[in-house]
Amino acid sequence: MNVIIAQTVALNGGDAAILFGLLASLKNAFGDVHVTIFDSQPAVANRLFPEFDFRKLLWHQARTRPGRAAIVKAAEFLAAGRPGLARALVGKATAADLQAYADADLVVWTGGTYLVEHYHLEPRFFELDVLRAFKAPLVLFTQSAGPFDDPINQRRVEELGQRAQFVMTRDAKTLGHFRASGVPADRLAVAPDGAFALSPPTTDAVGDVLISVRHWPHASTGDVEARYIAAHARAVERLCTERDAQVTFLSTCQGVPEYWANDSDTAHRIVAALPESVRHHVVVDANYHRPDELLEIYGGANVVIATRMHAAILSLVAGTTVLPVAYEFKTHELFANFGQADLVQELEQIDPERFAQWAIDGYDTREALRAVQQAGTETLRQAAAQLSDRFTALELDV
Repeated sequence: MNVIIAQTVALNGGDAAILFGLLASLKNAFGDVHVTIFDSQPAVANRLFPEFDFRKLLWHQARTRPGRAAIVKAAEFLAAGRPGLARALVGKATAADLQAYADADLVVWTGGTYLVEHYHLEPRFFELDVLRAFKAPLVLFTQSAGPFDDPINQRRVEELGQRAQFVMTRDAKTLGHFRASGVPADRLAVAPDGAFALSPPTTDAVGDVLISVRHWPHASTGDVEARYIAAHARAVERLCTERDAQVTFLSTCQGVPEYWANDSDTAHRIVAALPESVRHHVVVDANYHRPDELLEIYGGANVVIATRMHAAILSLVAGTTVLPVAYEFKTHELFANFGQADLVQELEQIDPERFAQWAIDGYDTREALRAVQQAGTETLRQAAAQLSDRFTALELDV
């Protein structure tokens, strides 16, 4: 069985965690499958994950609008049994990638948060133009998406809903955003993030506090970044001086020079804002770690303060208490599953003194928080184990 996974950004550790969960679900559903993964930066992804076959996203295989129109036309030629014309139009390499689509029994758009309007959506929807030529069913894995206010995006999302056999959303809010754009209700269902399908590590908690931070380029006001830095610095200072904690900064997006985000840069800015007497309690782990490695490391902490949502999810899977910071609605929706929506700190509304007290309170009550989170995580883990059933229920021509 041939499966294409598209829209991945495997250099992002959270996206890689979703990919690992998706691959586990496909294996549970179909056994051994041949998987081809279309990614934004496949050369680097192949270096980080040599066990997989990454190809370049079709949008990035042409620099101009006429070049992309040629890709769509070449797909039509292939579907009509005219591979020579396809190769003549777009070259052997792109024609071979289009042939992978032609041979696919199933196309899955990976999970994550890429269908939101503060990102450029045309590269995502371009895939729909290519898929018109081919018959393979399309499934969207666990998404957070929308809202879609632009009429063009609304039309494209409606088209997406007509093409997809099934769309898995990570929360009811996303489901509502798809419904508002015309996606049929019978093609939508709420499902846990794919990373909840990962197996927990065997690590015993021996550490103190791990912190995942990030730069947020979409802030509504210019002082958000400064307050975010100051808030984390104040929290770290109080944790170290009042609770004798050892603090390590470790995020899901770091250590890959080719990727646009390096969260350790933000971590170093926070450490620079600390009093000299506190800095020897603090380490910045700036290395790259695969999702399976992150699970082990987060599992060794007592508390993880997480802005990156997949730092939070991997920590939850690993059995560690999470104190969440939200930059998009997806984090609020996740912790609402545990009845802990009030625990979430809002990045754009962050206040240094209140944030520091929140961190102290969370550290002091970590066992009670952990008990609630682990009960909820077990429910999500069991539901994630059933994601494979979504695939086996598809009507596939294999």
